[in-house]
Amino acid sequence: MPEPEYPAHVRVERCYPNGVISFRETQWYVTGCLAGELVGLEEVDNDRWTVHFGPIELGVLDVRNANARGNRQFGPLVRTDGGITARRGRRRRPR
Repeated sequence: MPEPEYPAHVRVERCYPNGVISFRETQWYVTGCLAGELVGLEEVDNDRWTVHFGPIELGVLDVRNANARGNRQFGPLVRTDGGITARRGRRRRPR
């Protein structure tokens, strides 16, 4: 498939292999399905950005909702259906 094209006013970021993008010094989990793909971020409010994959709206990043863990920031993508996209935790092997 060809890479999606975005208008000039949209900020474009490439998803890491784990489905995360780095934006505003924060790690945002978008989805593992878009590993290596370009997504577009369009500002809709002060510190709120809509995330698109081509013409498909995936959700909203709210920079104010980022949380610090150690020396890194993480934030959730709020999907268009109101749910939150979160990475699944790592499973621990029983000892």
